[in-house]
Amino acid sequence: WLKSPTRRQYDGISFAPSDEFGENCYNIWRGYARTPQKGDCGLFWQHIESNICSGHYKDYQYVRKWLAYVFQHPGVIHTALVLIGRQGVGKNSFVEPIGALLGSHFLHLSSLDELLSHFNYHLKNAVLIFANEALWGGNKKELGTLKAMITDKTCVIEGKGKDRIMLPNYKHLIISSNEDWPVHIDPDDRRFFVLRVGEAHKEDHQYFNALQVQLERGGYDALLFDLLNEDLSEFNPRHLPTSDEAFSIKLLSAPVSHRYIYEALKEGCFDIGNVTPNGVWGNIATRSVFADFRAWCADNGYKIEPEENLGRAIRKLIPSTEKKQDRKIGRRNKYCVNDLVTCRLEFQKEYKAGDCIWF
Repeated sequence: WLKSPTRRQYDGISFAPSDEFGENCYNIWRGYARTPQKGDCGLFWQHIESNICSGHYKDYQYVRKWLAYVFQHPGVIHTALVLIGRQGVGKNSFVEPIGALLGSHFLHLSSLDELLSHFNYHLKNAVLIFANEALWGGNKKELGTLKAMITDKTCVIEGKGKDRIMLPNYKHLIISSNEDWPVHIDPDDRRFFVLRVGEAHKEDHQYFNALQVQLERGGYDALLFDLLNEDLSEFNPRHLPTSDEAFSIKLLSAPVSHRYIYEALKEGCFDIGNVTPNGVWGNIATRSVFADFRAWCADNGYKIEPEENLGRAIRKLIPSTEKKQDRKIGRRNKYCVNDLVTCRLEFQKEYKAGDCIWF
């Protein structure tokens, strides 16, 4: 065999759905598991719009084009989908049909170790990964690895007893959870698009059976056709729609001082008698703010952060705030705070949130 002129020989191993490495690399991409053909898969798209996106059309358009992007432009997409919802609402019925189109290039994982382990040879040819109940927002240890999986152009693949190899990163991630805090999200992060799945068809077996029947009767091929022909000319996966759920997770992931400032902005004042008829907060003694922060932490069961942390948080989230000394009260420090509207807008900018967070 070694001397045979017909022996296959390659310069290396590649994973390239677009076959960009040519004939001299052994490509472990195996193609789609279905053949695209125009047909009817309307129940699947209806399920995404009505249930996965809870009837929000902009969210539906983003999810639909995000899925199409996976097929039309395989490569780093820079964002991941996060689904929050109770069991039986149809999260699997959304992801698994897409996985069926990808065949061996789809992975359904249910543990953190499977997803982020140092030995990750099982991920070598994955295009779509469904992390079902595999993550928890309180676990920040592997956050860097998770972010790299979403945004890095290449990845290191290593198996036990195998050499490490560098491959292009074609992984796309969908995270699903029954919990309200499935993943840690920083205030300015734009990697995660979070959806609260509706419950209109929870445990509705007739509804999900009809969806499955349509898929098996040509719907899979029609779905692949739709994904390959979706117009993506004006789509940028980094331009995420504003998500109330994403803000909720960011707040859960944030330091306690951030949550305190949000509550103060939401209520319209720190609880130190500084509310005014015209909405201007004015000057507030720093020690009064910290005393209120300590009381708030005690009332809500939070560990108190140092005063320096609170000061940094105020400067970060409300950057127009100035810290000065007030000579009238013995050169004690005070915060000179802008009007409430300005402060709220600054907070929204830092958290990439809409004004709906105040209502």
